[in-house]
Amino acid sequence: MNRVRSHFLSGLSWLWMLAAPLVAQAQVRDEGVLHLRFAGVEAGIEKFSVVSTAGGFRLTSELTISAVRPPLQFAMSVDRSSPGDFAFQFRRSAAPSAQYFAILGRNRLTVRRIEVGTEYATESRGTPDMVPLADSMVAPLIQLVPAPGEMERTFMAVYPQGNRRVRVVAKRSTQEDGSTRVTLSGGVEGSLLLAPDGTIRRVSLPSLRLEAERQEP
Repeated sequence: MNRVRSHFLSGLSWLWMLAAPLVAQAQVRDEGVLHLRFAGVEAGIEKFSVVSTAGGFRLTSELTISAVRPPLQFAMSVDRSSPGDFAFQFRRSAAPSAQYFAILGRNRLTVRRIEVGTEYATESRGTPDMVPLADSMVAPLIQLVPAPGEMERTFMAVYPQGNRRVRVVAKRSTQEDGSTRVTLSGGVEGSLLLAPDGTIRRVSLPSLRLEAERQEP
């Protein structure tokens, strides 16, 4: 456990050092608010931001589920400085509160969980195609969009909260109006609709009966 904890802390320090000089070069790629509907009923909102950095990006998202009382709140962030690494943080504010951290670097994935007064860490093999996702959150699916020029790409989606891994195939297609549809299959079933400028407009996850649509200004 001490070795895992040491690896996690050293990896975290390494990514923070990488991220420091990138702040000044940050450029907003997309930001906005998504309205979520579950089974056709308004469920909540998700505020998100995607910022380009030198060699990578930073994605942040805050979800409020207002369909229950008291409302549930979740927050997550992903920092990526290259295809082979990321730093992930997820926080659940509602009781029981919990925090999850994950570091991918040097082909190792280290996950640290803090739940109900307990703390533990695990380490496993990592791969450059890994993408961290969070249950109930929609905006992080933006990471599954194939890079410009790619029509199809396979990802390994990782859910640090439950230590799950699922293979996801993403296929890109151009619509008549110039928008882009990304169809997801495998461990995540659904689609994303992007505007011609690449900003997200709609997310549909039929198997979960969940839809999200961008709030226009």
